[in-house]
Amino acid sequence: METQSSSLSYNRPQTNFKLNLHKMSSSSNIWGRGTGKSFIIADLMHTVAQKMPRSTWSIQGATFQQLLTRTLPGTFEALELLGYEKDKDYFVNRQPPKNNSVTLPYYKPLKYDNYITLKRPDGYCVGFMLLSQDRSSSRGNSTDGIICDESLLLNIEEFNQQVVFTNRGHENYFSKVKMHHAIFHFSSMPPGDSFLFKNEAYYLEKGFNISHIRNKLIDIQLEFCKVKDPKIRLELYDEMLPIMDKLQFYVHKGLYYSEYNIFDNLENLTLRYIDDMFDNTPEHIFLVEGLNKRVSKIVNGFYPTLNRNFHGYKGKFNYNFLDNLEFNFEKLISVDSRQDEDCDPEQPLHIGLDFGTAINWMVVGQELRKNNEFNFIKNFYVKFPKIIDHLVQEFIKYYTHHKRKMIYIYPDAQGNWRQPNKDETFVQTIVKLLKQAGWQTVVVNEKRYNKEQNDTHLLWSRILLGRDAQLPKVGFNLINCKELIYSMEQSPAFDDNGRIKKNKNSEKSLINDREKATDASDAADQIIYYKYSHLLKGATNRLPILLS
Repeated sequence: METQSSSLSYNRPQTNFKLNLHKMSSSSNIWGRGTGKSFIIADLMHTVAQKMPRSTWSIQGATFQQLLTRTLPGTFEALELLGYEKDKDYFVNRQPPKNNSVTLPYYKPLKYDNYITLKRPDGYCVGFMLLSQDRSSSRGNSTDGIICDESLLLNIEEFNQQVVFTNRGHENYFSKVKMHHAIFHFSSMPPGDSFLFKNEAYYLEKGFNISHIRNKLIDIQLEFCKVKDPKIRLELYDEMLPIMDKLQFYVHKGLYYSEYNIFDNLENLTLRYIDDMFDNTPEHIFLVEGLNKRVSKIVNGFYPTLNRNFHGYKGKFNYNFLDNLEFNFEKLISVDSRQDEDCDPEQPLHIGLDFGTAINWMVVGQELRKNNEFNFIKNFYVKFPKIIDHLVQEFIKYYTHHKRKMIYIYPDAQGNWRQPNKDETFVQTIVKLLKQAGWQTVVVNEKRYNKEQNDTHLLWSRILLGRDAQLPKVGFNLINCKELIYSMEQSPAFDDNGRIKKNKNSEKSLINDREKATDASDAADQIIYYKYSHLLKGATNRLPILLS
């Protein structure tokens, strides 16, 4: 192995992490998309190999699918940049060659399934067990440290009860190493409250409010993304720099807490990457994933009884299918519905649609009649200049292996109006494209006007409360429908003389960008209303108004 780290370019978050690593006994790193989390995990593995030869660590995810499709592809790419060659310097799912030049970790696995071994040039190895809360148990293991990716998805109670207790032993070998038994959390921004935020307390005690400072910075960065004039952008960038310099993250009593976003990796990503991400992502999602903004569920929203911890699940995956891909990341990062255990290929699909000039949405659900359940299992969107045709093609590609190609379509009223300069409606276009791909279709809503919002609000409230046996239990795939549930959590409402309505002012006031738009949730409304509203006939007067 010939290490190339001296010639690599480390960005601001990575550099500060590396400079502080020798003082850390734990850390929480909340970094937005594009900040280099996978790379720093690989660099951390490399440091473990240098500082703690023959140690055993775990790499923890909420789901094993997350590790396969999000964590490991970038991590293995980074390992190779650091000079590690597969099957020579690092080994996946197999034991390194047995010879005199290889010295295995002190704690050796009985099987090397879901296990990574890094070998140093002198033959000393370190091991990394791949663990997840949906598949692989940590019980009985002993580790010298834990690396967690996408920690926002972890069930922290389960993590503390199981994984933390395995972080034990080997004090006779590594007692002088500060990072021995460290827990490193890497995550994108959690929604609402999170255990991760507790670790910023030492800044707040000194009057350093990270969130307050970063909100000022994010406002400028968002304005930068919206304007295209180079002169104005330069002025805005000059405003950013002193605020970015003010955000100095440091270790306190072994704990390191940091927050960074896409602009902190501008030198590696380039401005074009940021522009492409902004142009192709709904603004309320860009704020969270790109700019790493803290967002909480709004008060007095349209879905006040929605609770992602109760109504959501962290994906359900077909690991027989994923295992057969044998860590082939080209296939893993482009997987289709065959990976989704919550999608029954023998049953029809239901799609809700919302149309607009700026963005078009599709949410996909499936009914489980025997359990009286309805799950939202996937969402799709396309932003201008892409059109509805592109949206449908994304759906067709993802569900190309779905066996029963029957689909129920629930469009909003606009979908049943003839398109400008065309002889057909949006719905007619969608039906035509689906039929060409071999799908049978049933258009459930052919009306040219939208339903009463108050009735939709009351229906959702009843369903989400879960107290009415005739109504289904509704679930949300938090991984495949993360944009949908964000939209629902951020959908404002107002009281119009006792009738609850969704506040659409944000959509009307925004021309190109829809950061507060409710249209993803509107697409889900179509399914719920037209599929289940008949169950509440004669009971509307008994439904509570939940907006206060």
